[in-house]
Amino acid sequence: MATTLALNYAVYLPNTDQNYSTFNKEALPAFIISMLLVVLGLITTCFIVINAKTSLAKERKYPMNKGFFSSLFVGLLGLFGVGAFAPTISISNTIGLIEDDKKIPGTLNAGYVLPIILQALIMISVIKVDILTLIVLIIAAVIGSYIGAAVANKVNKLFIKTAMAVVLFISALLMLLSHPSVALINSGEGVTGFSLSDLKFYIATFAFLILGALMSFGVGLYAPALAVISLLGMDGGAAYPIMMGACAFLMPVSTFKFVKDKNYVPKLSVSLMIGGILGNFISFLVLFMGIKYGLGLSEVEFKKILLWIVIIVIFYSSVTMFLDSVKAIRKNQEIKFNNLKSVYK
Repeated sequence: MATTLALNYAVYLPNTDQNYSTFNKEALPAFIISMLLVVLGLITTCFIVINAKTSLAKERKYPMNKGFFSSLFVGLLGLFGVGAFAPTISISNTIGLIEDDKKIPGTLNAGYVLPIILQALIMISVIKVDILTLIVLIIAAVIGSYIGAAVANKVNKLFIKTAMAVVLFISALLMLLSHPSVALINSGEGVTGFSLSDLKFYIATFAFLILGALMSFGVGLYAPALAVISLLGMDGGAAYPIMMGACAFLMPVSTFKFVKDKNYVPKLSVSLMIGGILGNFISFLVLFMGIKYGLGLSEVEFKKILLWIVIIVIFYSSVTMFLDSVKAIRKNQEIKFNNLKSVYK
């Protein structure tokens, strides 16, 4: 994390903007938020390590290498907007990474909290976004997550997930048609934020309140956030610091709860944390130090590439979300059928 911050503030930012200064009025708020995340990350890590220390030696049945290489792969996709939870669960189902299903949420939260904070640190500093928009949308998502947790058991999660999959697919299709390289639909001028007098500011705030709530229903924040930001006329890249910042402030709270209740697998969480951080660091080197800085791309050229990534991620998320819903529907039908058979017997 220290190496990433050093590359950000000492190499990448000064070389992409000759007038850049960490302490000017435009960059200082982002730097302060980054430092808050560093402190939050250190506190959370110490809490996890202290609680996991006594368990690490006992958990011989959870080999570190499985978790490390799984999260390394997932971390490589992290900065491109692919969430960590769904790919890890898919890997787990294939290689038996997490044996106890009840401990999946806690293990993933504890394992990925620091990699997610690292993602937020990178994106908040390297991608320009209006600071007011950033802070308000992060707060809206955080508040929404707490509202969602309170009503999660009263709502049909499967219906919401299926509907979101359809909405994401349509959003990705519209974004594809409006991409500058396709230009079948006018996309409008991209912006990095909204003013208080702009109706879109309040639409975005309400949307992120809903998206935060949907996290409690098993709908990830990344892909819907990318869709909302892009469809409202902001640069697709502006969604990255917002969505990653929201998750970075959300996850430590849930992690403290899971760790305190010992409802996670300590050894696996630690291996996920190490691999995830390394994967995100490599992803940062490829995406920003390599593709943008190394190739000397202009902001316009880089945003075109980033928008293609956004579209691919949303298409991928919509398809996987829909397939998960289909599997859940089939599983429910099988359970009902078996229950009917047992009644007739």
